[in-house]
Amino acid sequence: MRCAGLIVTALLAAPASPGEWERFVQEDGVSGYARAVPGSRVLELRSVAVVDAPIEVVGAVLRDVAGLKRPGSSCYEARVLEQPDRDHYTFYAAYDVPGPFHDRVAVVSVANRYDLDHGRVVADLRAVPAPKVALPRGAVLIRDFEAQFVVEYLSREKTGVVYTSRIDPAGNIPAFLANYAARDSVLENARVLRAAARKPEYVSAAASSPDAALAERIVGDRDAVRRIVGNRLRALIPDPALVARLLAEPAVIDSFVSGDGKVGAVLLLGWGSAESRREAIALLLRNLLEAHTADLAAIDRFVGSRPVLDRILSGPGGDDDVATFLASARPR
Repeated sequence: MRCAGLIVTALLAAPASPGEWERFVQEDGVSGYARAVPGSRVLELRSVAVVDAPIEVVGAVLRDVAGLKRPGSSCYEARVLEQPDRDHYTFYAAYDVPGPFHDRVAVVSVANRYDLDHGRVVADLRAVPAPKVALPRGAVLIRDFEAQFVVEYLSREKTGVVYTSRIDPAGNIPAFLANYAARDSVLENARVLRAAARKPEYVSAAASSPDAALAERIVGDRDAVRRIVGNRLRALIPDPALVARLLAEPAVIDSFVSGDGKVGAVLLLGWGSAESRREAIALLLRNLLEAHTADLAAIDRFVGSRPVLDRILSGPGGDDDVATFLASARPR
């Protein structure tokens, strides 16, 4: 995948470590999260965004290493060094950095894997610590680089993208400046990806991609869709009874097969902070309850209860609260 302008553009960012995410931005449909990583001087960052494009188009954008040299980017050289197969390759990218700092170079290995049980593609990126390439005069090699793209199917016209990274630019760039640049780039990176996904060259490349046929095959198999949705729900909700109740609602599955992808977009919140997970639970419950009762005031009170949401997030038992509410609510 094109571990592109969304990766090194600001020479930044961060992947998985213990600790809770804190949301620092939520704008234009993009959520940005950060957390400190023990032993690292830079933050780990995560961005979560919905792109209005099919998953195979987003994949075509992310696979395009040359796309790093987009207009306005500080990247002045980007090329694939080796590619044994479609899903494994190593690329080189050089970035112009304003003085008094030196230019930065990253040599990154990429490994893509298809997680069909969750309807997603995962791209893992790691710095090559001792690459056999010549560096521009005075440039600093980025050695501490870990990142991951998770590209999730939401509907045939919407795709979720979760980008997690921890990238230490090293050299004479202070940590506070690297962290500032990393946070500041989150919205711009999402906008760049969204704009690229509308370009004819990527739409055309995606049409003949094996990813397009794979997506169509999965969507045509309702059992496969049900398995995907169930697995994503279980990742957020540790209560099998409540997951089963949500899966029994036709609108939940239809959102993936022929709908607007809103259910998948809600589940993306599960990649963020504790508060964003509560938001996801509240939205899922609201959709469920509104199918059974028109008492919106009662629904507001129920989904607005912090104890109820925390009980659902903490383990089995939350479905009992839902069942009790439905038993006492005025039927639709």
